[in-house]
Amino acid sequence: MPTRRVNFRLYPNKKQKQTLRYHRKLHKDLYNAAVCNRFTQYQKFNHSVDYFEQQVRIVR
Repeated sequence: MPTRRVNFRLYPNKKQKQTLRYHRKLHKDLYNAAVCNRFTQYQKFNHSVDYFEQQVRIVR
């Protein structure tokens, strides 16, 4: 059975653009902090941190 692909376009107004930009920045900051944490944990403590371990710590 073939899979169909659907594309949606967004045409946000000014306030929605600001909100989307704000959330995209938060996502970028969280991702960069997670990468930095993995790097630091490995360099200082020789401990490899995986995605699920970080996810558990964020949710708490």
